Amino acid sequence: MSENITPMPDPSNDGPNSPDDPFGDAMWAGINAAPAPSPQDDSRAPAPSPQDAQDAQQRPPWVAGVIVPPAAAQAAQDDSQAPAAATRPPWVRSFQDMLAQQPPQWLIAGWLAPGDIGMLYGTPGTGKTFVALDIAISAVLGKAAGGGQWAIPRPLRVAYATSEGLSGLGGRLRAIGQRRGLLGMELPGLAICAQLPQLFSAGDDGAVAWATAVQAAAVQPDIVILDTLHGATAGADENSARDMGVVLGSVRYIRDALGCAVLLVHHANKAGGYRGSSALHGAVDLMARCESDDGLRLSCEKLKDGAPWQPQNFRLSAADGGASAVVEWD
Repeated sequence: MSENITPMPDPSNDGPNSPDDPFGDAMWAGINAAPAPSPQDDSRAPAPSPQDAQDAQQRPPWVAGVIVPPAAAQAAQDDSQAPAAATRPPWVRSFQDMLAQQPPQWLIAGWLAPGDIGMLYGTPGTGKTFVALDIAISAVLGKAAGGGQWAIPRPLRVAYATSEGLSGLGGRLRAIGQRRGLLGMELPGLAICAQLPQLFSAGDDGAVAWATAVQAAAVQPDIVILDTLHGATAGADENSARDMGVVLGSVRYIRDALGCAVLLVHHANKAGGYRGSSALHGAVDLMARCESDDGLRLSCEKLKDGAPWQPQNFRLSAADGGASAVVEWD
């Protein structure tokens, strides 16, 4: 018994539409038209995602995985190493940003702008607290201080904190009130704080607690006056740059928390300079000195955003029936 075997057609010998081509010329045309894939040709393979390439890079050598074509792997690596789009923080500013910045708007011209830290110092008997109070009242009234020398564009809110000489503070304020015709008037812009913040303390008497209490009292000062710095730095070595760094950090905290300027009233040493670390000079925007040299005089030793003003002579005149005194500017 014989088997009938039909041989497969040879496409190389049979032409189109050959009767021996049971599949038809269309099939062979399609097969012949398709080039054989080259080992170097990966164009028809799906491109791996950057995540696949990153996974392959991170996979240990003993874990098998998908083979990533070199070009795609390199591209994914480049993408993964590209820096993220930078977001500029608000404290980084360009040259043009600085040119567009407005000059400081003085709270007290030649003394303090918003956010400034100033220091007024002098030896005992040179009138530094009288000067501080005189300037504070002028600020609250919105009237020029120093006999018209320092303009104050608008009435300001002042928080005056003191613990030294608190018993005599009422008499000094009454003397100013008599001289300026303020007795019987209320000054809503003036807040007297009978407790100084302890700038070297992190406790309940420290800067954070003090600023929180002032905020709770809705004082919202434009200027805080601390009289004196010595009274506000119990436990600190004023000659230590480290300790004074802590103190100045607390001053900046009060400034930032209350959104105000700060004026420190400080003592002078025996030589007449300010007492304590030189860190004070570098940290303040204003440094003014009361001195007694053939009369009382107030001079400007440092003004960060302007030329130091000329020394101003003044005297202390008896007031309130001789119980206190007031500043009179020459």
